[in-house]
Amino acid sequence: MEKGSLLVVVCLIGIAKVQEEPIPEPPPIPEPPPTQEPPPYCEHPNPEPGPPPVPAVYIPDEYKYVRRGDNFIPVFAHLIVSEAEADVDWCPLCFTILYDGWYVVRWDDHGAGGEFGYFDEEGKWIPHNGDKTTHYRTAYWDKESGRYVPIEAKVVRISVEVDDYALYADDKEQSSSTYGYDGYFTVWEFWITPCPSGWRPRLDDTLQFSAYIRPTIDHTGQSMASIIKFFLTSSLELGYCLNATREIGEWNDTIGADLKFPDQLSFEITGLDRNIATTTYLTTEATVHVVCLDYGAYGGIEAMAYIGKNETAQLEGTLDVYIAKIPVDNDNNHIADSWAFNYLGSPIRDNDPDPLSRIQGDGFSLYEEYRGFIVKGSWRELNPLRKDVFIVNLLDELYHPGLGLDLGYFPNLGITVHLIRNTEHRGYVNFLHRTAHILDQGCIVLTEGFFDPERWGRTFNRLPNPVTCIIYTESIRETVGPTYDRYIWDERDIKVAKYTISHELGHAINLNHHFTSTNANCVMFVPQTEAERLLWWMRIPRDYCNNNPNCRFLWFLRPFGF
Repeated sequence: MEKGSLLVVVCLIGIAKVQEEPIPEPPPIPEPPPTQEPPPYCEHPNPEPGPPPVPAVYIPDEYKYVRRGDNFIPVFAHLIVSEAEADVDWCPLCFTILYDGWYVVRWDDHGAGGEFGYFDEEGKWIPHNGDKTTHYRTAYWDKESGRYVPIEAKVVRISVEVDDYALYADDKEQSSSTYGYDGYFTVWEFWITPCPSGWRPRLDDTLQFSAYIRPTIDHTGQSMASIIKFFLTSSLELGYCLNATREIGEWNDTIGADLKFPDQLSFEITGLDRNIATTTYLTTEATVHVVCLDYGAYGGIEAMAYIGKNETAQLEGTLDVYIAKIPVDNDNNHIADSWAFNYLGSPIRDNDPDPLSRIQGDGFSLYEEYRGFIVKGSWRELNPLRKDVFIVNLLDELYHPGLGLDLGYFPNLGITVHLIRNTEHRGYVNFLHRTAHILDQGCIVLTEGFFDPERWGRTFNRLPNPVTCIIYTESIRETVGPTYDRYIWDERDIKVAKYTISHELGHAINLNHHFTSTNANCVMFVPQTEAERLLWWMRIPRDYCNNNPNCRFLWFLRPFGF
């Protein structure tokens, strides 16, 4: 071989978690001669340095692309000079090649931010940059968080500097950068952006998600562009809230998936429920739109690209999450974490405390109160701390508008009443349910019965069953006076009608009659004697009693055991 010829190879042999494969043994570094005197055959007192030990970095093809993470890359330095792995010096007098030893002075990643080091006998990582270095770590120690943090996605440049032992002649330190023999590899990442943290599902809301590959150009100068494909997973709630649906024969009908991809530029939309969106060209970044079709929608979006093989995007800012939840739902209860009452926890919780009653809760789960109802054409969520009841008031709104009958004295109980249209229930108000359902909760229909010679009012069924409360207003007007005309409303007729409404609505929420020796000043009291009837007419009850037997507490909206 011609004098001075050499090849220097520095191999970054592989990426491996320490616990997953053994650390390869580095090749032995030649021991320096025992004396710094020239060997016997060299008669020149000052040998001349040969060509310097020029290092070069080589990275095997299978390790040219590394996903961002806390990876350990074994690194080795090899010098091959003439017939020996050594620095070559020269004796000009005796024409003798002298073999000097060499060592690694330092490694450099040129600001990439990783760390060089080695593992001790116990497998502990020891940061070190020099002759003991065996690995390059694609992470750095963050003092504030007290942990290793992966470096950002980028092209990493690795160089090495070496020097000889100068046993014969002293060569200067040499860097692979000087000769253009640095090694390059790409630390890449594929991100997907999260759902906005403050967003909660609403009908026809549009969200957008971006997936992007970094870096955009790899270590060879080529684009990292790929076809990017998005996948939606979605809830399949009936309708778009608990008592309303939209079915007009269009793609955005509220049947099937609650999250769908609409038609959009630069994407092909496929899948049985429009759940796949694929870019129509190679790109390093794509933004896709998602339409929400339910007030209780939940699911997630994933992205996939080809980076050496099919790879799934990680949620932006994480290392082990591969889906963007819709909405943000870290406690996995199908409710947006941003909802004011999400802290209550379980989606099937039904423990509404206010107002106090014999049985807590109102028959609607936490998720159902979050998903909400249509109330006279407008969507409304409920307050899971308050008990709710739904009433169709045909008596006041259809038959006697403006008379002021309203719901009688029923609101005195403090129950949150939602007055809905007759088309907004099907006997049960939460009839479009699937997730976190406790029971079918009935609707109360308050209506006109006109005339019954034996009664002022009558109630069929009790909650949670569908309830119909009938008020016979002509019977009231004919009986009460002073005109006793079934077609004319007197002031006293209105008072008795409001009492009757309160009484029948009391039955609807599971209150019973009470009789002699109980609180007579209550709309649920039924007089039994002439004296009691006389007293009743003198002060027609206008409220529910709070003692003996305490009707304000005895009512309930849901049965035991749910």
